[in-house]
Amino acid sequence: MSGCNRDPVKVVIINTHYVETDAMSFKSVVQNLTGKDSTVAEGKEKDSKILKERMERMAAKT
Repeated sequence: MSGCNRDPVKVVIINTHYVETDAMSFKSVVQNLTGKDSTVAEGKEKDSKILKERMERMAAKT
């Protein structure tokens, strides 16, 4: 090297995913992607099952 004392370079890799959802499921999708615990309001179980199926299909494609 030429004698320069530089700080090490930090490399950040960001993985992106295309996700389609509705307003009712948005919070649950974000929590699923970030690893946070999600709670589904009572009566929203059907939406949650649909979301889970969509997420599983997305994971299978990658």
